[in-house]
Amino acid sequence: MIELSERVAKLEADIKEIKSNDARQSEQIESIKADTSELVEMFRAGAGTAKMLKWFGKVVIWMGSVASGIYAIWFALTNWPHKGG
Repeated sequence: MIELSERVAKLEADIKEIKSNDARQSEQIESIKADTSELVEMFRAGAGTAKMLKWFGKVVIWMGSVASGIYAIWFALTNWPHKGG
């Protein structure tokens, strides 16, 4: 009988240790979850910024092309009658 109650006491101590380890691991998991959620949010913001910069780059290229065309026409008209050579 004494042996059985000692085993039960040991099992109860083991259960308490497992529960405390479980609680500590749950706290660590919550901490990791909070940290990674900030990283995910940061990457999503970065993706939005990259899309905006890509769109802005397309607009700048288009405006540069139009400006180059206008300048080429203006240069051709102002220098039409070529003198010399």
